[in-house]
Amino acid sequence: MRTPIVFRPWTGIAVTVLVGAVVVVSLAGLAIAGDFESLRRFGPAFVALAVVTAALFVWPAVIVGPEGVVVRNPFRTAVVPWSRIDGMETRVGLKLLLLPSGSVSAWAAPAPSRRTSARLLRYSRLTGSKGANDALDREALARVDGPAGTVIRRELTRLERTPSAVSAPGVVVRRANIPVIAVVVAVVVAAVVFSLT
Repeated sequence: MRTPIVFRPWTGIAVTVLVGAVVVVSLAGLAIAGDFESLRRFGPAFVALAVVTAALFVWPAVIVGPEGVVVRNPFRTAVVPWSRIDGMETRVGLKLLLLPSGSVSAWAAPAPSRRTSARLLRYSRLTGSKGANDALDREALARVDGPAGTVIRRELTRLERTPSAVSAPGVVVRRANIPVIAVVVAVVVAAVVFSLT
């Protein structure tokens, strides 16, 4: 893998666009109506809603690159080298299992839907031949893992086959997303202050 691949859930982006549109229409409506007192009091709350939605649904991402996986959650980021990843779980969401212990969960990689899991289970019971079941297992793994999980699993398999590609065990770096936290706190405080004055 030469270039990083960024994964974000499209539903989060859609929710953010929808909330942003509601905020713009609401602020424009207050301005057009000439209700500047309400605009002054509640405008910051609308802006805070848009900022918090973006922080929760657009900022988070899973970035799979040559050095490892970056899990960017709303308020914390973890940089996990390939040599520290022992496996992953995708039943409830994407969770990287770490060596020698611990885990990192990704906000931006939700669990597969129950409908998808149930459909794959029904199909596997109807399939008769072992070859077909093997093919189904590969397809099911891709669907159940999701796009990010599929790429991570593929890269882990490649690294298992070429142990020389794995460097010495690295360090998992966890850090707070200070700029995101600062902006969210600032707009929420402004919203509360303006609504009370």
